Amino acid sequence: MNFQPTRDRARRLGLRLFPRFLPSLFPSWFSDVMRRSQDRPQIVSQDFHGQSVVFLKAVLVMMAILATVWAMHRNVTSRWIHEVPPSLAVSCLMIQFVLALVGLVLSGSTKKRDQRRQRRAAHLLPLIRHHMAAYALQAQGDAELRRLHQRHSREFDVCLREFLNNASGQARHHLSQLAGNLGLVEDWKHLATRDHTARTEAIEALSLLSTDLGVPALEALIEHDSTLVRAAALKALVNVAGRENLPADRCKMDLPALFRATISSSLLVRVLLASDLRCHAHSLAQNGIPQLLLAERSAGPLLAALEMIECWRYGLPIESLHSLLHHSNPRIRAGALRLAPLESLHAGSNGAWTSQRQAVRSNTESLVPLVISGLLDSDVTVKAAALSAAAGLNVPSTLPLIEHCADTADQHLASLACLALATMGPPGRAILNSKIHGANARLAASAVESLASVQLANASAFQA
Repeated sequence: MNFQPTRDRARRLGLRLFPRFLPSLFPSWFSDVMRRSQDRPQIVSQDFHGQSVVFLKAVLVMMAILATVWAMHRNVTSRWIHEVPPSLAVSCLMIQFVLALVGLVLSGSTKKRDQRRQRRAAHLLPLIRHHMAAYALQAQGDAELRRLHQRHSREFDVCLREFLNNASGQARHHLSQLAGNLGLVEDWKHLATRDHTARTEAIEALSLLSTDLGVPALEALIEHDSTLVRAAALKALVNVAGRENLPADRCKMDLPALFRATISSSLLVRVLLASDLRCHAHSLAQNGIPQLLLAERSAGPLLAALEMIECWRYGLPIESLHSLLHHSNPRIRAGALRLAPLESLHAGSNGAWTSQRQAVRSNTESLVPLVISGLLDSDVTVKAAALSAAAGLNVPSTLPLIEHCADTADQHLASLACLALATMGPPGRAILNSKIHGANARLAASAVESLASVQLANASAFQA
């Protein structure tokens, strides 16, 4: 009796029903697997694709070598060696010898070609520099340069990058127009999407062009699919915008717009551009970032912006912190509170020491309502950030609220409150000493640990 059709129908039915009943049988496991497969980073898939390509290339090379050895055995060596194993061994040795000989020939020819290229460059570079300098000064036309570019494009590209790196004003503008007329701008845009070395050289060349040619080319690369290409283009635009002080009518993406594009990108892009944007933190904190925080409604870019500003160790104006504390997302309120001590540190950075001290004192007093509202918040994350801000600002008026946080059932929040009390001088240490002799053993242990850690930190700072 033939049961094969029945087995096939059962198998097809199982394949249809298995994905349908799997979530109901294992809901947590299935949801976790689906979440991980959907949230897999793009770089992992790219890495897997690259490894697959390398593996397929290795397999194809091995198959070609085996096929060549077998063809050598069938057509050559088997005529005088009748046994198969010795014939295959001799064929393999002959193929290896031929491959080694071909490798030596190719290596020697490559070395000779490089030597010829160096000798040619030593002869051509001075000639190209002479004509390029004359063109930059508008002493001659571009006919000779076009001829040199057609015949010696590599050497011409090297000379043009050298001149762009050192020229300025009208000379840079003329050389940039030459690059555009010769099609080098489009070539550099194409090279920016290749490997790391070519991308670095191409984007550096585009950033050296005049702003009417280089900035649109870099802005076009921001829309590329590759994360590394977008990061390199944004990095170059930040440097160009900071160097040229571009107005909005000459560049669609000024520093605030570049900051907005950065925080809307992936974590890799934000990490790569954090140090470059740090150089413009003062202007961004005064002009671009407050308007961005007021206009942005989604939580993701706001959190990314607050994390980057905290990474800069820079503060925001008090008005911006007030508006952020009314946000519905507790993580954004906590991020604003973590910036409060940094704003106090940057108060009065210009002026004499007495004016700085008065500015810091007045700024700290204006930040006290923010800390108090954070300590009264219902969210634990916001309270923890407010405790850190209170410890950094050292505000005595917040001691009752901090003591109330120390008496809560949340162990993590109570530990942070004890640590904040330990850093607030004799009044805070007196409260901790009273907690040590209290009935709550866990709170007493946290108080002892906080006092010991602060004393150890003070002793280390004194020895240093």
